[in-house]
Amino acid sequence: MSQIHDFQDLTAPRMNEAAWRAHDLLRAYAARDRAAIVEHLAHLEDDQLEFARGVVANSYNDTRGVLRDTGRPHNPITLVREVDTVARFAPAEHEFAVTTAARRLARGEAKMQEVIDVMDVRDRIHTLAVYTLALLLAVFSRKRVQNMLDTPPRRPRRSAVGRARTASRDAVPPLRAFKKRSFSEDHPAGPPRPFRAFKNPFKNQDYSTTPDHRFLT
Repeated sequence: MSQIHDFQDLTAPRMNEAAWRAHDLLRAYAARDRAAIVEHLAHLEDDQLEFARGVVANSYNDTRGVLRDTGRPHNPITLVREVDTVARFAPAEHEFAVTTAARRLARGEAKMQEVIDVMDVRDRIHTLAVYTLALLLAVFSRKRVQNMLDTPPRRPRRSAVGRARTASRDAVPPLRAFKKRSFSEDHPAGPPRPFRAFKNPFKNQDYSTTPDHRFLT
């Protein structure tokens, strides 16, 4: 897997676009929209795909952590059915990789990090996105998950370095409400924050820096 220093700053416009498309991919899976699932990654370049992978990995890690810390731990064996249900809407060339990964995890053959290490970047993104949705659907209804994901993410708090970097730029207008549109079609200058379904012990985490996807479990 690429090391953390290989990524560009999250404030770069191209990486910002990749971050929003990663969030839109989760929304598309929740909506069971095959066309949108394909479209959101279709035109991303290699470095953007790597960055989107990191964003989706953050959502996966956060979801697992929040479910665990709020008394909703998951069991990989019971998630296979949920993964299969969500993976039916994945592009055909990625569905097998996703469902195979779920079965390897259920059998205890490997952890998520080891499972995705042998995949190409698009397989990794789809696997992490599907598994994140499966975790949520094992606890919440699909409508509740859609509502959680359809709420536009708040812009992150800017670090001192980030504020200094953009001090001379024009002010960014406030985030508007988006109805039935992809966030990536009309996103603000800042990247999305991972969605927060319930009280989150990670709420003070600073997402203004590069996604850290090195610690998948």
